[in-house]
Amino acid sequence: MDTKDTSRTLPISPHQQNERAENERHPYAGSVPPGSSSTISMTTSDYFKAPVRRRFAELPILACSFLSGMVDSTMFAAFRTFALMQTGNTIFLALGASGLDTRRPYGWLHSFLSLVCFTLGAIFFSRLNILLAPAHQRRTLAFSFSIQSVFIFAAAALVQSGWVDGTVPPVHVDEEEFNQLLAIALLSFQASGQMLATFTLNYGELSTVVVTGLLCDLWRDPALFAPLSKNPKRNRRAAGFVLMLVGAIAGGWISKALVNVAASLWIAGGLKTVITVAWCFWPAEAEKVDSSPV
Repeated sequence: MDTKDTSRTLPISPHQQNERAENERHPYAGSVPPGSSSTISMTTSDYFKAPVRRRFAELPILACSFLSGMVDSTMFAAFRTFALMQTGNTIFLALGASGLDTRRPYGWLHSFLSLVCFTLGAIFFSRLNILLAPAHQRRTLAFSFSIQSVFIFAAAALVQSGWVDGTVPPVHVDEEEFNQLLAIALLSFQASGQMLATFTLNYGELSTVVVTGLLCDLWRDPALFAPLSKNPKRNRRAAGFVLMLVGAIAGGWISKALVNVAASLWIAGGLKTVITVAWCFWPAEAEKVDSSPV
């Protein structure tokens, strides 16, 4: 009795041939294909974790110098205190402690609260940078500046609604002065975030707050009169000072024209939002290729 050879290859039906050809065209069939949601989310995560390119990254920081002048002139016009210039707040606090500031019996409280909230903001944003390290990633900068934007918008909304008095010149009524404390806290807390960004991006020469140190470093520069292309640090310092001055003038003009600081705060929040979006799309730092022999 003859037996059939069962080891020979069985014929493949046309349906099986089509299925095999389909699998060869799509090798990820039965697994997670490259275009799936998990792969897209992985790509998005990698995108926002990429460190930003430092070239031209001083432009958003210079914009922060303009915002510093606008916010501080606005704060002083309405609340007689500062969000960023903590040296001035320290002097105001000392005047209140010595009893010399008799025209503003609670002025020292404004300055004290600004100092405390600025300190808390510095602690918060510095720990945020550590948590999302390295701090010069797209996600870290964008998240930090988005928080700053929200805080400015919140202060603007409080003034716009009338819950906080933002009249220029200010009306010194005890109840209204106490209501102003919430806006002062919001603006001072967020202010430290942009200052930390200058150190994150290694632009220590470009202070968005301390004009005294900026001017001192500018004038003592041995290459002060070098061509523009030869001394970028000098260029940043000079631009930072001019932009801060222009921002302060702009904030003062807007507040004076509208007899209120709400518009200046909305503009400041909008500009900081633009910076937030810019960080999301900022070019990534080029990866260093290891050319050493294996």
